[in-house]
Amino acid sequence: MIPPPRFAADTMSATLADRFPGWEIGLSPQGMWHATRRSADGRASHYVTCFTAGQLADKLAEITAQEP
Repeated sequence: MIPPPRFAADTMSATLADRFPGWEIGLSPQGMWHATRRSADGRASHYVTCFTAGQLADKLAEITAQEP
C-alpha cells in the first residue's frame, strides 16, 4: 500500500528536521518544500524554497557546510 501524500510529506519533513536541527521544514499547499531558521539574535531569518525534498536537503547541506 502506498501511503497518502500527506503522510509521506510529514515523514519527509520529520526526517529533514532531524538531519538539519534548528530549521523548520514544511510543504506548502502548492507543493513547494520550504525551510526557515531565525538567527540567534532573532533579527534575521533564512528562508529556502525548493521544488523537491531532495533539492531542499542539498541546499540545507550546502548552507550548513558553509557555517563556522
